Amino acid sequence: MSSGKTIEARFLKIGMLLRTRHADTMEEGDYPVEAIEMAWKPVYAATIDGNALRATGEHPVWIDGAWVRMRDIGTSAGSAWVARITVTDAHTYVSNGILSHNKRADQQLDGGYA
Repeated sequence: MSSGKTIEARFLKIGMLLRTRHADTMEEGDYPVEAIEMAWKPVYAATIDGNALRATGEHPVWIDGAWVRMRDIGTSAGSAWVARITVTDAHTYVSNGILSHNKRADQQLDGGYA
């Protein structure tokens, strides 16, 4: 959150400000949550820089200067509730210390996903 505190995705509300980086410029700032939806989906698990993350296989995360799909770095971990978060302008959010993109990897990203 913009206050520096963390919050579980299920407690996010539209309009809350999140401290994150802009997807294009990587400039840090406070950006509002535009939408949030919970969905039961197959997930992959990965540990990135010591931080555990579970997300859908198509979910892009920022690693070593590039957007990478979870399925390319993680292992299948069954199904779980996942949050589909849209952040106005920035199009990113931080999940357990890991920069995540709010667009699916099958949507066009500068990292070459299409």
